[in-house]
Amino acid sequence: LGERLGRALNTAFTTGDGSGKPTGFKDAAPSGVESASTGAFTAANLVDLVHSVDIAYRNSPSAAFMMHDQILSAVRKLNFDTSNNPLFQPSLREGTPDRLLGYNFFVNNDLPSTQAADAKIIYFGDWSKYIIRQVANNVLVPLRERFMDEMELGFLMYARFDGKLLNTAAIKHLKNL
Repeated sequence: LGERLGRALNTAFTTGDGSGKPTGFKDAAPSGVESASTGAFTAANLVDLVHSVDIAYRNSPSAAFMMHDQILSAVRKLNFDTSNNPLFQPSLREGTPDRLLGYNFFVNNDLPSTQAADAKIIYFGDWSKYIIRQVANNVLVPLRERFMDEMELGFLMYARFDGKLLNTAAIKHLKNL
C-alpha cells in the first residue's frame, strides 16, 4: 500500500497540473538549456544546465539532477573530451552515492524516457525549493463487507497532499529542440 501511494504521489509531484492535485515541477521549472538537436544532448549541454541555475542554488546541498532511467543511461555514455573523462563518477566508497558532474542525481521514471522534440528530459537545481505538504493525516479504512463473499479483506486509504515549486529560479530543465 505504501509503495503504491509513493508511486502515485511521485506522478502527481512530477506532472500534476494543480487542479485537484499537486502542482508538479515538470511544467513549473523554467528552461535552462536547449540541446542542439533532438536526441543529441552533449556533455556541454549538461554543464550549461548546471550553470543556468543561480550559484546560490547550485551550491546548495540539495542541488541534484533528475531524469528518467533511459536518459541516465545516455548520460553515463557521455565524455567531456577525447581523453575519455566521464561525466558520471561512480562512488569508490561504500554507502556514498554515485555523482554526475559532482552532484547527486535521482531517477524519476515519470519524466520523458525518450529524447523526442520539445521533451523536457533533464532537471537540475535545488530541490529543497520544491515543497511537499501533507494536508491531513492518512486515513486507512478496512472494507470487510464488500469482499466477504470471497472471505477477503480490502482496505481503502485516503491521503491528501500538495506540492509546489516555490522559487522557479532554483530548478531548470534541459529541453530538446
